[in-house]
Formats: sequence, structure tokens, C-alpha cells
Amino acid sequence: MLKLLRIALLLIVLISVWSTANLQRNVTQDWRGTLDVAIIPVIADDQANTERFVGQLRASEFEPIKQYFATQGRHYGRDLSHALSFSLQSPLRVVPPESPAPGSGSLAVAWWSLKLRWWAWRHASNTYHNGRIRLYILYQSPAEEINLSHSVGLQKGLIGIIQARAFNSQTSLHQVVVAHELLHILRATDKYDLNSGQPQHPQGYADASQSPLYPQRKAEIMARSLPVSANSHRVAVYLRDTIIGPLTAQEIGW
Repeated sequence: MLKLLRIALLLIVLISVWSTANLQRNVTQDWRGTLDVAIIPVIADDQANTERFVGQLRASEFEPIKQYFATQGRHYGRDLSHALSFSLQSPLRVVPPESPAPGSGSLAVAWWSLKLRWWAWRHASNTYHNGRIRLYILYQSPAEEINLSHSVGLQKGLIGIIQARAFNSQTSLHQVVVAHELLHILRATDKYDLNSGQPQHPQGYADASQSPLYPQRKAEIMARSLPVSANSHRVAVYLRDTIIGPLTAQEIGW
């Protein structure tokens, strides 16, 4: 009897995981409704200026990302004027599990992913439902050394972790990072060399047929940077300096 009960519980868990994964996949790739994106600021240090900065955040600061998706969608014949809805949630003071170091094995990454989803569930408050994307933005003092490239977006769980500086002049760069990680959640892949950061040709170039090829005028957003030469690049600081290229559009269901 006990064995049958354990099997039944396991089946319930498996069915729940399967149905949740399918719901999340459908929600993030059909583009027929509005994707609900919750922005959850995280006060990631003990600096008073960080707390003040987070207290002054407004949901309107993320509207340019909504407009960006609408503009880019028109290039692919899609009306995405209502594709995204951003809401700003109450800040957290608890940081998520630290991501594995670059080069960590798949087991370490999988274990971290599970810990992250458990952390997000524990601190979900009213931000969780199966179709909602949650972007946790970890704000730290500008005096801290922060690597924005350590931000991540996970399709499983619809969770993003964004590293950010508590400084107004960084807002436009943060918008680029948020859009990049949001696209990861929507199944887009990176299009740059993970070691050098150099955009990959041709998929990581905004215009791979441009002549002369360098410097590129814009960046493919999943490459993050504008190629200046075959071996150098410049980080895109503004959304207007980026595009969603054909391969990325295909990956996200456009």
C-alpha cells in the first residue's frame, strides 16, 4: 500500500512538472496574449544609497523595453504593441543563490537552477503564477565591482537574475541587459563567443552583409556588442543601438 502511495505521489509530481513546463512553453511562444513580467528589485548590499535608489524606482523605467519589442516585432509582421506588461513589485532584501563560476559542469549548473527556483518560490509573495515571468534585479552601490554579464535568464521557471548598479546613468544599459535576459527566458540563445565576448559571424551581426563589414552600426541584442573589427567590439548601451535578428526572432517564435 505504501509503495502504491509513493508511486501515486511521484506521478502527481511528474504530471505537475510536465503540465507547468508545457504551460510556460505555450505562454512564452504563442504571442497571442500579453506576457506578464514582474520586476522584483533586490537590495543586494547594505548601502543606504542603494536602498534610496530602489525606493525611487518606477515601472515606467521599463516601458522602453515594451516599446522595443513592439518596434522589432513590426519587422517580422507582428503587432506586439500589447505583448508585454511590466509591473514593479515590492523590493526584497534576500539575494538569490550565487550562480556557478564560468566553466562549471552541467551538474553544478542544474543544482544551482534548482536552488534558484526554490529560492524564488520561497520569496514569491504574490508574484508567482505559472504564466508570469519574474525578473529579479539585484541593485548594488556603484562603488561595487559588478559584472553585468553575470546576469542570467532561465526558460525553466521563467526567472531572470539581473545584475545592476544603483545609479541613474546606468538605466539605459540596464534596459539592454533586461531585454537580453528576457529573450533568454523566451528561448533565445547567446550569439557571442563565451570566452572573448566577440559577436559571432553571421548570427551575432546586425547586418552580416554590410560592406565594409566593420564597424557595425548596430548590435544583435543576443550578441550584446557592436563588432568594431574582427577582434574587437563595443558594448551596446542603448536599446536603440540593437536589433532582434532573424535567428533570434525564429527562436522566440516570431
